[in-house]
Amino acid sequence: MSHTRVAIRVPIIGKARLLQSSDLVIEARAIDISAVGIRVSNLSQRLADVDYLVEVTTVSRGNLRFTARPVHGNSDFAGLKITEITSNDLKKIYQVITDFQATEDFIKHIDQSEIIDDWFSDESGEQLDISFEVV
Repeated sequence: MSHTRVAIRVPIIGKARLLQSSDLVIEARAIDISAVGIRVSNLSQRLADVDYLVEVTTVSRGNLRFTARPVHGNSDFAGLKITEITSNDLKKIYQVITDFQATEDFIKHIDQSEIIDDWFSDESGEQLDISFEVV
């Protein structure tokens, strides 16, 4: 599994369920989310390299549902890339991100994480050259 981060992710606290079939439900805890993926921890079992229906319960924006596939992880967490999502659920993710960006915790998050570089990447994850001129 390989990955390239192409969107800013923000912390999220919520219960997550990953459904592979009607018989297999994996319980987890959401750690952070972006418009293209989610990271979860406390998995009740190891993930296979297949698409999962992911259900996340958030405090601020209710339930989110989307299809996602594992792209990286270890024994402590897993990162999943969103493969299919409705426009309504994507809008909720953007609202979660906007909500977080309006808090003082966002400034601390910028300092503690390396998300500044994420802002200067294109859709494929390639770094963009940015320059500022003073007139």
